[in-house]
Amino acid sequence: LSRKYAETPNRSLPQTRARYLMEAVEIVAEAMIETPVTDDLGERSFARCIERIAQYAEVPSAIVASKVLQRAFER
Repeated sequence: LSRKYAETPNRSLPQTRARYLMEAVEIVAEAMIETPVTDDLGERSFARCIERIAQYAEVPSAIVASKVLQRAFER
């Protein structure tokens, strides 16, 4: 997620941050399906990923979490 953000040009533009958010949500939702969270350590790692996305995209972490969970359950 950090490398993807670092490679993103024009990160200050809101539409670029929105694109990053959408791509990051896909990445984390896919990872969540492939390796489900089953313990406290996994929950904390998942939370750190969500916090990082929220920081980069400049949106509340609860919004990011809801988008990831929604996307994961759609599959």
